[in-house]
Amino acid sequence: MDLDIDVDDDGDVDDDDEAKEESPGAIVFENWDNDDGDAAHTPDRDETSVTGENDLVPIYPKLEPTLTTGTLKLEATAGGSRVKVWTLATKGTEITLPKTWNLATETVPATLYLEGYDESASANDVELKLSYANGGASISDDELKITVVRRNFGVAVYRDLDMTGWTEYGHAGLITGYTGTRIKASLTNQQNWVVTEMGPRVGVHINNLAAFIAKRPPYYGAFSVQNLTDAKRNEILSNATNCLAESVEYCFMYILTYDGGSWDGTIADIHEMRCDGLVEACYELAGQDVWGRNGTHYPIQNWLSEHDNLGKDEPQTELSPIVQRGGVTNSPTRFVQTVLFQPGTLP
Repeated sequence: MDLDIDVDDDGDVDDDDEAKEESPGAIVFENWDNDDGDAAHTPDRDETSVTGENDLVPIYPKLEPTLTTGTLKLEATAGGSRVKVWTLATKGTEITLPKTWNLATETVPATLYLEGYDESASANDVELKLSYANGGASISDDELKITVVRRNFGVAVYRDLDMTGWTEYGHAGLITGYTGTRIKASLTNQQNWVVTEMGPRVGVHINNLAAFIAKRPPYYGAFSVQNLTDAKRNEILSNATNCLAESVEYCFMYILTYDGGSWDGTIADIHEMRCDGLVEACYELAGQDVWGRNGTHYPIQNWLSEHDNLGKDEPQTELSPIVQRGGVTNSPTRFVQTVLFQPGTLP
């Protein structure tokens, strides 16, 4: 009897995974994103069927040899509220835990799908157990330990500006994806984090965080507004994708320029943007204020010229990436420092 998962996320389940099922345990990503791209930006964890779902992880309950007596039970002995189990990779039917199969009358699925529903508070705080019993206490069991990791896409990241005379003004980008695997070494590798940013001659483009930082360190970390909902986070990501689709060009002196007589508040009408303009526009078009003159004039569409006022010495009236992230005293930014993923301690 065995309960298997691809712990090292290398595409197969083998003896290496078996040895790691309880230490270091498996990582599963919290399923807050919007893989089906619905217009409401609904987090996938709040849906029961998701076209394009890519965050559920297969688990394999096995009993060998096949028996027609006794019961097989799958349960969460710890952290059960943090995960859900489904019949399909796109969800299908939820298997409510604990689930007991009567082997005389029921067939145990060869594959089930584990969803990270709520991020862990600490490493390995979720435990799943598969046990076989025949008329009494458990005869045999197997356990998995799991950490549900939340990847915080949509946060802004900052470094110095690689422009002589303007270094301290800073440079901004948005974390918009992750290309790594479900292991600690991959999560802590900055090459695996996707950055959408603005740049001279290339406009809006994709980079990775390691290359973003290497262009002009130091790196000042990730920032976002407090209490950002998952739906709003998905909307910010959608806005960044739309900026790429529109091939928005780069400008240095203005927060953004537009094609018509005034900005109509859509990405399609944006012609050029500063790097902090990319961050600000993606947040504001999701209804999230970032910086406003004297802490009042937040929307760019209403106060465009005030956001154009490039500077850092008077942060109440001047905007730049260092001001946007709150790197100078008295900035009226709504941004606070955050993290790329949580929990911060991983097995």
